[in-house]
Amino acid sequence: MMIIEFILIFGVLLFIHEFGHFIFAKLFKINVEEFGFGIPPRMLTLFTWKGTKFTLNWLPLGGFVRLKGEDDPAVPGGMAAAKPWRKLVVLVAGVSMNLLTAVIAYSILFSQVGIPDQESILITSVDESAPAGLVGLQPGDLVISFNDEKVSSIDWLISQTHQNLGVPVSLVVRRDGNDMEISITPRAEWPQDSGPMGVGLSNPFVTPKSWFATIPYSFQATGRDIGTLLSLPVKLIAGTASPEEGQLAGPRSIWNIFQAAVSSDVQS
Repeated sequence: MMIIEFILIFGVLLFIHEFGHFIFAKLFKINVEEFGFGIPPRMLTLFTWKGTKFTLNWLPLGGFVRLKGEDDPAVPGGMAAAKPWRKLVVLVAGVSMNLLTAVIAYSILFSQVGIPDQESILITSVDESAPAGLVGLQPGDLVISFNDEKVSSIDWLISQTHQNLGVPVSLVVRRDGNDMEISITPRAEWPQDSGPMGVGLSNPFVTPKSWFATIPYSFQATGRDIGTLLSLPVKLIAGTASPEEGQLAGPRSIWNIFQAAVSSDVQS
């Protein structure tokens, strides 16, 4: 079942990517010789529309677009003969469609589970043997301030924690509507699967007023994902990211990530 899910999801992403190329090629009057569902060898030709053959292929992984004259600028109506800016738009249309898909996926997710409240920090888990567990922090606590400074983001809280390793700090947390001050000392050494305080952090979710209210947050979430990806080379050079985090992922690696994600969902 997991293999089928992987093929479907991976195939849909590839199909959407190629569909972006197809739409803008047609829009700019660039001849599309074939739009294939799946990967060759060809099974059959479904139909022909405005000079484009729509084919069904044996390998059910997304699809492909074959543009006329991709390498020959002498071919009228071909890709290579098109204006440079039009060729550029057609080339980036695939990635743009995938990004738009990510925005739509986030908006559907946020409409179901709520919009993340970026200004609130929620403790989602506590390691009972870590400093957080020893001082009585609990899942569901909201972190209000750190050393009398209002907590502005998860990244800020993590940064401040790492700047105070082995030093007692003051946390104000809100539990059941009541604020309480707790003294905690972030540990200087911690297990690989934990952190200095031993807590899991997240943003709580609030119910959106409408589906349209999720759209700005969906663009922000997609933008953060892009920023994380683009920052990886810098982090690798600076030594703040492990080599494993920066590995290029082929189909096999993507399959491993997919397996881990599904297993995590099941265990939750």
